[in-house]
Amino acid sequence: MKTAITSEMIIDKDLIYAKQNFISLPNLFKLQAQRTPEAIAIVDRTNSITYQKLDQLTDNLAGYLQKQGVTSNQPVGVLLEKSQDYIIACIAILKAGGAFMPLELKYPDALLAKIVADAKPSLIISKSQYYQRLSSKNPLQILPIDREDNWNFPLNPEQKLPSIDPKNIANIIYTSGSTGEPKGVILTHQAIVTGELRREQVSLSKSGYPIAYVLFQWEIYRPWIKGATIYIVPDEIIYDHEQFLDLIFQIAGRFT
Repeated sequence: MKTAITSEMIIDKDLIYAKQNFISLPNLFKLQAQRTPEAIAIVDRTNSITYQKLDQLTDNLAGYLQKQGVTSNQPVGVLLEKSQDYIIACIAILKAGGAFMPLELKYPDALLAKIVADAKPSLIISKSQYYQRLSSKNPLQILPIDREDNWNFPLNPEQKLPSIDPKNIANIIYTSGSTGEPKGVILTHQAIVTGELRREQVSLSKSGYPIAYVLFQWEIYRPWIKGATIYIVPDEIIYDHEQFLDLIFQIAGRFT
């Protein structure tokens, strides 16, 4: 019989390890949003968003994805710059039961086409400015996330988001194909949760130093578990060491 997850399980890591077979990423995110609703979840160039608001937005998008036919283990592509929308898309896909499949904007069109043809995503979340990158012989269902009037509606009271089996697929991450054809690497909810909860060498907590930079797709999960803030750093700042150091000092000053 499966045991209900409580907020105390987030605090007692030994208990988490004992019950980790019953934990999925949406479970952990929902618990964190309930524990720290007013905490800042994401900061980008122009906006910040709380855990409560992020939970609401991702519920709404997940409900829309569900209505579009997204079900368990189905890949859903995301072709976006690293942004608030990128993280909203990721969480919503997982809540809908789908498998989050990031598509790298820097990849050439031919490689993107190969990945899409191989994975056969049920839907791709993107923006209108990137539509031309998704040209394919096969028709694709594309959701423009920047058109909130299409999807940002509260869940119908009768609509329930699915219960996620931790053994379900959470991520499909494709290699660049540098040694041949691109290959998809599959990660389950259980694999990601186990890995993130056991990474003890970096401590993130509200009372500590709640900062995580989104440099790679892998780095967006751990903050959900700790109630930390994700700071989205544009590539042009990352590659300019003076700007990058300035930004680090600016952010650090907010927590001293």
